[in-house]
Amino acid sequence: MSNATELLRRTIDDLELQVGRAIDEIRAYIAAEPEAEPYAWAWDEIMSDGLEPVADIDKPVDNEHRTNIRPLYTRPEPARKPMSEEEIDEELETNEYYCAKSFADGVRFAEKHHGIAE
Repeated sequence: MSNATELLRRTIDDLELQVGRAIDEIRAYIAAEPEAEPYAWAWDEIMSDGLEPVADIDKPVDNEHRTNIRPLYTRPEPARKPMSEEEIDEELETNEYYCAKSFADGVRFAEKHHGIAE
């Protein structure tokens, strides 16, 4: 076996070992993560005039009058941040506004109103 072939074989062995360790670490991380609990439930109630959407914090009893029972989970609120000057300029280029400065001032006013101004 040539030196180059031996080097490639050892490299493959090392990579397999490293990938195996990484997979084990990922599996351990997933296993340690607590399973999310639903904060509420939604379903469709079968009524005489059709389906009525229903939601409640208690899990409903499954019966012939309920369909599409599904858990609802909370998610972190997406990060809110002010628009960059580039994003405002892009909007101005996409649409025609009579007064660009007034448009930009309106964007900044709305950001302040919603508490996301820098």
